[in-house]
Amino acid sequence: MKKLVIKTLTIFLLMAVVVSNLPLGTIAAGVRPSVSVSAPSKTSVEEGTSVSYKVTFSNADDINLSASYVNLNGFTANVGISGSGNTRTVTLSNVQGTAGRKNISIKTGAAENESGMSLATPNSVSFTLVEKPVDNNDDANNNNNNQVSNEDKVRPSVSLSAPSVKSVNVGGTVKFTITFADNRAVTKINLSAGYINLNGFTANVGISGSGNTRTVTLSNIQGTAGNKTISIKAGAAQDAAGNTTIATPNSISFELNSASKNNDEDKVRPSISISEPSAKQIYAGGTVTYVVTFADNRGIAKVNLSEAYLVFNGFTANVKVTGSGNTRTVTLSNVQGEVGKNYNIVVKANAAQDAEGNGTIQTPHSISFQIVEKGTPITPSDNNDNKLDDEPNTGVESLPVLLIMGGSAVVLAVAGYIITKKIYG
Repeated sequence: MKKLVIKTLTIFLLMAVVVSNLPLGTIAAGVRPSVSVSAPSKTSVEEGTSVSYKVTFSNADDINLSASYVNLNGFTANVGISGSGNTRTVTLSNVQGTAGRKNISIKTGAAENESGMSLATPNSVSFTLVEKPVDNNDDANNNNNNQVSNEDKVRPSVSLSAPSVKSVNVGGTVKFTITFADNRAVTKINLSAGYINLNGFTANVGISGSGNTRTVTLSNIQGTAGNKTISIKAGAAQDAAGNTTIATPNSISFELNSASKNNDEDKVRPSISISEPSAKQIYAGGTVTYVVTFADNRGIAKVNLSEAYLVFNGFTANVKVTGSGNTRTVTLSNVQGEVGKNYNIVVKANAAQDAEGNGTIQTPHSISFQIVEKGTPITPSDNNDNKLDDEPNTGVESLPVLLIMGGSAVVLAVAGYIITKKIYG
């Protein structure tokens, strides 16, 4: 027991010395991106006017925030996203709804890093929506109060998605999704090429879709290199009362590269990598996960990965594919196979593609996991800090793992997995 105490104390003292000499700003591994939403730009908002919020991210490698990630709680509005770096401004224009306190929240996945996606935020600080004053001198009000009380004065709203790709070459193609909504119903959509402002570039404009959603396809894009946006003019849709949409703010930008598609055709396929399994050993009926990451020299345009693209070598399992951006998590549950054997997966070709249509090739076999007999001590994966619910007690205490970087030294301080049965020398 004396040796155990001395060696354990030595481990933690060495860790303490390293941590105390680290510079400020050291980042812990395994930390998801965080998202915070400011107070509204004003506390009282008249119906039909605008209000904005600042959304700030930290520990984010990629920021996916677009109108579709913004929950409007109890009201409708046109949603515009602007800004760069770790801060975005969410501008809500033509705010409509019943009078009262309103707020927003940000959905899961608005940002991501190697450790995963950001979580949904709580509801923001509220603003008070105030009904627009009625003009008592209006002839319609004086002649027919009942008609006025039922009259629809709420404009339809319009929102723009993020661009389909973050970067495109001159001559290339990018798409946006436009969504319309109304408190009663959108009765007519007027959207055509003439309603679309191309800010700083030219392109062939195609519009497709039905219902309240349209896809705007911009092909043969031409212009100087830099960030480009679009916006929608007023009147792109209307309701039965003749209320029309107002003009939108600028969309999220895409980057236009100066290299010509014709002179510098992209023939490079996207790459794909499969992580180690979350556990090296599992019991029959257990769960194991893999993280699949895609990359491309100019940007991933589409990720197709689903169960149909996965090959299971020698076992069966229930499959769930989750994630966003260029990363997907493949969760295999109720894994069944012969005890004592090693198993792996393969991802088929074209699980992702770039803007030129180049697809990924089929991967080699992943690193294997093993199905073991129940009661056998489980060997955790090197990159896994989770234990199975039915894992037997092996005398291993699992504590957080911290990646500490200081100067030229990188120390993996494993504060967990102190194996008490093997600590004696």
